[in-house]
Amino acid sequence: MPRLSFAAYISMGNLQQAYAQLQKISEAQSDNIAVLLRMADVAYMMEDYIAMTDVCDKALQLDAENVETYFFYARACRGWVMQPVPCRC
Repeated sequence: MPRLSFAAYISMGNLQQAYAQLQKISEAQSDNIAVLLRMADVAYMMEDYIAMTDVCDKALQLDAENVETYFFYARACRGWVMQPVPCRC
């Protein structure tokens, strides 16, 4: 059976598998901000706000002026507000 892309896993609702594939890509391309932001997006869909902030921290280390990274960071903090978990933002 052929391996599916992370986009295929997302469309099928298998977010854990999509995130795992993106992690592998990120390990191979550690300076790829687009991959990190896609990981943040998938983490948001999984409501994993800790993973979102971790990925955003990595992206900010690469480019502290990337506005999209701050957008995802804000989404993570907003998600935390809706959950009984203290925001570390």
